[in-house]
Amino acid sequence: RDQTNNLDPEEEIFQVHVGDIQNPKRSQCASSYFDKIAGYFKTYSEIPNLMLPGDNDWNDCPNPDLAWEYFSSNFIPFEQYWSDRSDFPSTVMRQNAQPENFAFVRGGILFLGLNLVGGSTNEYITQADWDKRVDNDIAWGKYHFDRLNVGSPNADPRKEDYIRGIIVFGHSPRGRRFNNFL
Repeated sequence: RDQTNNLDPEEEIFQVHVGDIQNPKRSQCASSYFDKIAGYFKTYSEIPNLMLPGDNDWNDCPNPDLAWEYFSSNFIPFEQYWSDRSDFPSTVMRQNAQPENFAFVRGGILFLGLNLVGGSTNEYITQADWDKRVDNDIAWGKYHFDRLNVGSPNADPRKEDYIRGIIVFGHSPRGRRFNNFL
């Protein structure tokens, strides 16, 4: 809470939360808990927030399907709540195949937010599900790398749209395949 309360909207443009907004053993991943956290950010943050899921927000919940529904309805696309105060939300792109994934460019830096969560497979989430998510993450990264000529010998550092760096947000090292892609 202190981190959100201490942000200066004159200096900071956005904030990213990389998951685990709750302890599923205590909250049981109840809808009211997701609502409470979303309400907290909407009340106390003056700058747009982007939220990524963690395993405690989804697959470690008693009912991951229901938890995902609660997470999605509260936090995708959460940054739009601040669109009346900032132009930043209009610069954020969302992946159709996996709308929790986001991307935007700011100051020559490509920011990628990816659904990379920890936890383990279970009756709700199989290894095939994990693999599909990572495949979507890789496709999302590749799309932006190609679109923006990242790493291309044709990229011209003198041009205004030159990408000079990449920052990737995710919750867990589970996405090692994505890291290998980078």
